[in-house]
Amino acid sequence: MRLSSLALGLLVFTMPAHAQTTAEQQAPPRSDAGSAAQEFVTEAAVGNRYEIQSSNLASRKSLGEAFSTYVQQNIADHTDLEARLITAAKSIGATIPTELDTKHNKMIEKLRSASDAEFGELFRSQQIDSHEEAIRLYQAYSQSGENDELRNFVESTLPVLRRHLQIAQNLTQEPKIAGQSDDRQKTQRQTQRQTQGLELKRQVLSTAGPDHFMASELPDTDVYGANGEEIGEVHDVLMNRKGEGVAIIVSVGGFLGLGEKYVAVPLDAVQINATREDGEKEPAEPNRVVLHGMSRQELEDAPNFATD
Repeated sequence: MRLSSLALGLLVFTMPAHAQTTAEQQAPPRSDAGSAAQEFVTEAAVGNRYEIQSSNLASRKSLGEAFSTYVQQNIADHTDLEARLITAAKSIGATIPTELDTKHNKMIEKLRSASDAEFGELFRSQQIDSHEEAIRLYQAYSQSGENDELRNFVESTLPVLRRHLQIAQNLTQEPKIAGQSDDRQKTQRQTQRQTQGLELKRQVLSTAGPDHFMASELPDTDVYGANGEEIGEVHDVLMNRKGEGVAIIVSVGGFLGLGEKYVAVPLDAVQINATREDGEKEPAEPNRVVLHGMSRQELEDAPNFATD
């Protein structure tokens, strides 16, 4: 009887400790997402979702080649950003919102209710505002955020947002003539191009201008940042169907050709230095490419451009 009482006493004494151990084992893992990190994730996710939804609306409109190219790139880039943000948020236990907030819902509704004539300028205006707001958000977290996972995401995303903003600021909608179908206007544009082509035949060049150079000479030209930092070299030049230069493809990173990546930098962010001796008539020789406002680190963090 005395032994049973002792056993019972030991059982009663050890139960709280056992219960505490079980509770600790069943407790959910602690979240590393502080209030600042969670606030950033929420705002970034909502802004990113708005970009995808608004661009999907724009993809159904006939706004011209420039708009179409921008819209498709915006969807692709922000779909990638959304996936990377979700990965970063999960790693720190942050919650990803599943719906737009009131502000962005109203922006989407304005786009849906806009007429065809109003849509292009409204979309462009919203894109400028939303990307400026996103850049401020990302820059603020880059400067004061404490979570390394999110800071890495921010640093690799900022160049993409800046590039989108620059393109959006230069967007122009091709005018739509009242009473004419899209096919009719397309036919008229083709006729205009053919007429322009006949005129150009009468304006062929016999010599290169002092600032002209051959695009075939650009590959392997050294590329520098605005601060004089050597970044990489030109891999190729991206053209559109009109024969206009769109971007230079910069090879950056890697060693002896291994591990390098390619980044497409818009030509309006590039200065190409070329030299030609006085009196010469052949094209100048490019010897240096300078990127305005972009560092080597920003290019290494930028999305890879598929060349194959």
